Amino acid sequence: GRRRAGRRGLALVAAAVVLAVGGPAVVAGTSGGPEDGAGVQRWVGADTGSGAAAVVTAAGHEWGTEVALQVVRLPAEGVCALIAVGRDGSEETVSSWSARGAGGGPVEVSGGAALRPEGIDRFEVRTAEGRRLVTVTR
Repeated sequence: GRRRAGRRGLALVAAAVVLAVGGPAVVAGTSGGPEDGAGVQRWVGADTGSGAAAVVTAAGHEWGTEVALQVVRLPAEGVCALIAVGRDGSEETVSSWSARGAGGGPVEVSGGAALRPEGIDRFEVRTAEGRRLVTVTR
């Protein structure tokens, strides 16, 4: 149910925080995103200043990259966006959402980018004003 998915999301992001700090952890699959298997990559990031933590799951397709994001403790009230930043410096908005009402709790969004996984340098969660909240790397 919904409660179980919320707990799983929180456990996943908690695992991301452990991974981001360099500790070992097993990261469970996300709901609504790429299925585990060959070619699925997990990227993690945490911002020590804000406490925000995120996991991005990405899978390559002929059309680009399927992406799922789970993030907690975002210090934002308005609209946020997940941005894919290419190795060439190009940027694509993968998804956007309203952080208002999330109360810092887990947020799960999914989307896609025309960039292929190998062409992506990092993902960034930003406010509508462009302020970077958390950077997610390989």
